[in-house]
Amino acid sequence: MFLHRYISIAICVLCIFPLSAQIEFYVPTYNYKIAEAKQPELKRSIRLDTLPFVDDFALEGPFPSQDRWIDNYVYVNTDLAVSPPSVGVATFDGLDNTGSPYNTDGSGDTLTSMEINLDVIPDDLHLSYFIQPRGFGEQPEPIDSLILEFKNDLGEWVMQTAYTGPDSTLFSANAEFMFDFIRISSNEFLHPNFQFRFRNTSSGVGAVDYWHLDMVRLFNNRAPSSSFNDRAFQNLSEGILERYSAMPAAHFRVGTAGHLRDAFTLDIFNHDDQTRPIASVNSVMEIAELNSGQTVMAPVQYIPSNVLNIPAGTSLQLNIPTTLSVSSAIANSSDELVFETRFTIADNIAGNEAGLTNNNVIRTQTIVDDYFAYDDGVSEISILAQGAGTNIAVEYQSSVRDTLTAIAVQFPHINGDVSNQFFNLKVWLNDLTSEPVYEGRLLSPIYVDRFVDTLQGFTTYRLEDPFSGELQPVIIPENTTFYVGWEQVSNEFEDAIPVGFDITTQNVAQYNFFSTNEVDWFDFAGAGFDGAICMRPIMGTENAIQTSVEDSQAQNGISIFPNPNSTRILNVKIEDQENHIKEIMVLDVAGRMMLRQDWGGSQVDLQKLPTGIYFINFVDDNNNIICKEKLILQL
Repeated sequence: MFLHRYISIAICVLCIFPLSAQIEFYVPTYNYKIAEAKQPELKRSIRLDTLPFVDDFALEGPFPSQDRWIDNYVYVNTDLAVSPPSVGVATFDGLDNTGSPYNTDGSGDTLTSMEINLDVIPDDLHLSYFIQPRGFGEQPEPIDSLILEFKNDLGEWVMQTAYTGPDSTLFSANAEFMFDFIRISSNEFLHPNFQFRFRNTSSGVGAVDYWHLDMVRLFNNRAPSSSFNDRAFQNLSEGILERYSAMPAAHFRVGTAGHLRDAFTLDIFNHDDQTRPIASVNSVMEIAELNSGQTVMAPVQYIPSNVLNIPAGTSLQLNIPTTLSVSSAIANSSDELVFETRFTIADNIAGNEAGLTNNNVIRTQTIVDDYFAYDDGVSEISILAQGAGTNIAVEYQSSVRDTLTAIAVQFPHINGDVSNQFFNLKVWLNDLTSEPVYEGRLLSPIYVDRFVDTLQGFTTYRLEDPFSGELQPVIIPENTTFYVGWEQVSNEFEDAIPVGFDITTQNVAQYNFFSTNEVDWFDFAGAGFDGAICMRPIMGTENAIQTSVEDSQAQNGISIFPNPNSTRILNVKIEDQENHIKEIMVLDVAGRMMLRQDWGGSQVDLQKLPTGIYFINFVDDNNNIICKEKLILQL
């Protein structure tokens, strides 16, 4: 399998942007949502003696239901498939059940059913399902497969069919779900402990070679068909906010009605082979604030007439105009609010098929806390500002006078560790062509899977002076446009610092900008590429908890002090005696070698270096840099 490093949509972006544009999109090699989820305690499910066996993956993931499956390698999600038959799919890729890459060519996920007693069930058995390659993900290649296997009466796995990836452009989201089925007729499978499993082969390097599986059904005494008795939500609805996915409570309380959306979008699929109605009665939407338990909107019918008829085999998109209102009592009840919007489908005929009722309810949560966000917390890809001097910025709007105290950034893993690179964190007021009002210089990415942080999956940087560490919060006036962003400092291109990009959040491209000279800025809308950059400004007078690098120093067993340093004598403490240092290298901010010498003890003499910022590298016997620290020399 080819090692996938970038996606071809970036080529299209570069063609639309000016020729000097230097941004790129990469697939990640880590999934924070899986890594942060509590691993289920795998149990051997009881044997199933009656059919049907059904799973539409509509229950909350990220792991499959232990009532149907005996392993937890696939990623159950509502983000990565395009127009699924039912909300929620099982995604096969090159990440294991901890969210980390398998790192073995040909490896992939496995989804294994519980044992099913086919010895007592009449024959004319069929297993049916829907599959989609790619979706909002990376295209599997012709050598990447999704395989279906049955377990025979000897306990052997026998392949039934395999699907290979089409050789087409990466990250194109135009492959529809395909219905398929397999008849179970051979006597070797008609035994008390029958199982089936899906598994994929991939390059194993990360979130690559996507296959999405939905609507798995094993049944008997009926002809297999893509038509069946089910009306299903296909996607989650939007949150209650019009512009953001999350916003600070202080801003939410001012002009609350203006922050709320005036319409919701619902996608409902009729899987039957004839027009079927959905009754307005009991097809309701409701909104609650979960922390206080207060009702924002009591259940109200959202279907505009008594009955909604949906043609056979058709997906119908509904636009639901809504006048939302959040009382001041609810808005002021806490500085941490969680609003849950719930939609329910109620059929006016005798129910759905067995096992297909979970997709009749969808829930979406909106956070009101101390930060702004456009993203939903899950980055399907990464965005890179390539080359030194390339800037990317995100626009926000204040409702009240407030203080910007920190910025949270999601750094997805891609191939390699970029924590030894540097970027400048920036804040602008009113206009991106003006001088930044804050610039945190020469910061390094910190991967938060190694740390405890205030926002899961995000690294938090307080606005502070890089020399003294003194806090430098930025006052944001009322009704002011402001921008937060970063500048790539290290002159890297293919291996530049990645930042999370949520491709499933749409209609926010006009808030994303980039520049290669800090004068000419271009928005992403002009490129026709939409999505949310995972960068969140944290507001309020209280100091945000900064992600610490102290654990990193303790982890590699090397620390330097004093830092900042005015004596020009640097002390080095090596806690891990297995670290054998061969030499040290001191570089300036331009990457020029200022000092290189063999390691001779616990101190480094820096008398010849002028005041400034440097980077000191410790090199081991194998010429590996085992520690790289920023060093500030003062007068």
